[in-house]
Order: sequence, then structure tokens, then C-alpha cells
Amino acid sequence: MTISSHWCILCEGKSEITYLKLLSRFIRDTSSAFSPPVSFMGRPPNFGIGGGHLRDIARAYKQECPHKGNKQIRIWVDADVPLREKAKTPSKFAQGWANSLGKWSFAFSPLVFEDFLAMHFPDDLFRGWKATLAKTPHFTVPLVEEEYLPLFRDFWHEITGESYDKGSLPENWVTEARLRNLFNHYSDSAFLSPVLTLTTNPSFPEFLHAQLFHANIIPDLPPPPATVG
Repeated sequence: MTISSHWCILCEGKSEITYLKLLSRFIRDTSSAFSPPVSFMGRPPNFGIGGGHLRDIARAYKQECPHKGNKQIRIWVDADVPLREKAKTPSKFAQGWANSLGKWSFAFSPLVFEDFLAMHFPDDLFRGWKATLAKTPHFTVPLVEEEYLPLFRDFWHEITGESYDKGSLPENWVTEARLRNLFNHYSDSAFLSPVLTLTTNPSFPEFLHAQLFHANIIPDLPPPPATVG
């Protein structure tokens, strides 16, 4: 079988690049075909875009577009920067993000990469993470890294027994069980509703669910909503 879907994923940083490498390994190991039915290339390589600000995204987009070949592009960044900008400086948001969101294919982490990772947790730990964030303004104006990382590290240590460093994940992090957790949790309204104030485009976990479903990577995976292709 030949690869049927090639995706060029413009990644905010090293964390997303690392995750896609582990996901690609999982797909290769899971697929019985010589070539997997879906592939994801994280770009720019090694360290991604280098941040979630629009100027950095625009620069990376212009650099990568001429080299994407037959790959389709998605921009995978956190939703925190545009959400904070929309809340605090709506005029600046309207001048920049509003136009770009309609023009480019964004697929946001709802809301930051560590929230995306938490969606891979078992139900009890995911609910604990959500309850912890509910005590903060995170779902209205997302916390900055210095605020949410200390909270997240406690949950990460509980599930992995390891310390958490951005850009680094255990080699065995992406498994079928964790992907099923992700797809059970990604539509949680507390995380997804803020993203929907930015764009109706699928979030990154919604996009990923659709791709793995259509490629039949995970047996008996429930289909995505009809609006997610």
C-alpha cells in the first residue's frame, strides 16, 4: 500500500516535533503495510517555528510552503497567544490573527501543549488536571508557561514517574491506549470552547483523530464528527 496522506505540520516548538516523531513511529509499528497510510512531517525540523506568535508563524509558513511538495499543510500551535491577545488587545488581534485564521489552516492545541498531553491521561488524572485549572483563569485567559508548568509537573510525575521538561517525552509515550484517551477527552468543552472563539477549524487532536480514523490505524475507533474531514 502506498502512503495516501502526506501532511506537513508546522510545529510551534520542539515539543510538537518530538510528539510527531513518536506518533510516526507508532504508525509505522502499527501498520501492516510496507508504507503507512498516513504520514506527518514536523517542520521546521528540530525546533519548530520557535514560538506561537503570528510573526514567527508567518515567517515559517513562507519558508516552508515552497518545499512542501505534495504534502498538505497544517499549522500546529497553542491557542494561548491569540486567546490572550483577543482578550487583552482586541484591536491588535483583529489586525493580525483574525485575517490569518481565515487564510491559513490552523490546528490549535486546546489550549497549550501540556493540556494536549493531559488529554492522553486516564480519566481520573485528566479530571484532576481540569479541576486544577478551573481554579485559575486558564479557560478565559490561558496561563503562561511559568504559571502552568509547576502545576503540570506534579501530574506528569504521577503518571510517568519522571520529571517533565519541555521538548522531551518518554520513548514509549504514544500508545494506542493513550491515543484512545486523547480522543475521549479532546472535545471537553472547557478546553475546546475557547478555541472555537478563534476558528471553527478542527483543533489538532480533532484533526489527528480524523486522519487516524480514515487510515484505520486504531481498530474500532469511533468516527469523527461529520464536520471534521
